[in-house]
Amino acid sequence: MWSEIYQKELFLAPNCYKECDGYCCNNFFGKYYNILDKDSVILPMIDEEYEEYKKRGGIKNITEKKYEIKIKDKKFVFYLLGCKEKGLCNPHSNRPFICRVYPYLPKVNIKGEIIGFNYASMMDIFYSSKKTHKCPLVTKDYIQQSIKQNLPKLTPKMIFALILIDEVFKEIKKFIPEYIDKSDIQKFITKFEMLMLSSKVFKNINIEKIYEEVKKEYGEFL
Repeated sequence: MWSEIYQKELFLAPNCYKECDGYCCNNFFGKYYNILDKDSVILPMIDEEYEEYKKRGGIKNITEKKYEIKIKDKKFVFYLLGCKEKGLCNPHSNRPFICRVYPYLPKVNIKGEIIGFNYASMMDIFYSSKKTHKCPLVTKDYIQQSIKQNLPKLTPKMIFALILIDEVFKEIKKFIPEYIDKSDIQKFITKFEMLMLSSKVFKNINIEKIYEEVKKEYGEFL
């Protein structure tokens, strides 16, 4: 799966950055942060993808942090990469999956079938509509269809990750139901930072249940 993803484009949108000043590759809300990194765009990556990414040489000037979520006697390993390259990633062909599908992230069922889409960036889930979203691609109908057509069969671990991310986004919206484009941005960001630094979001997510459901479908995958 990962080798195939890194060898192809999931959709084509040449020069889209000219319409938005490179929104997807810049931390446009960073100037309002008091605690979180003001400059970096954070790129999540599960360990399967990380192995492919590193095998290809990665991207220059990217920071990496490894994290683990314990699930019974297993560990779900993922990485958060910090990127300050503002769209000038070198080499561009090694950009992570999250960059390749932006502005969308597939929502999948237990069989790995795409049943909808989330926004790929956590901050983007707070826009009140596509009309106020800063990325011009959210209004292009062909983007989602191209991802559906070109995305290879997902691994069980990626299915688990996408289902977990969907649950995380739902919980975040419960804690912060406001919209960033209809709020005082500084107050909004302060509330967001406090939530991100707490463990509140994960307390209401039954990660073990998701793990068991995926395991029942595919066998052990961690």
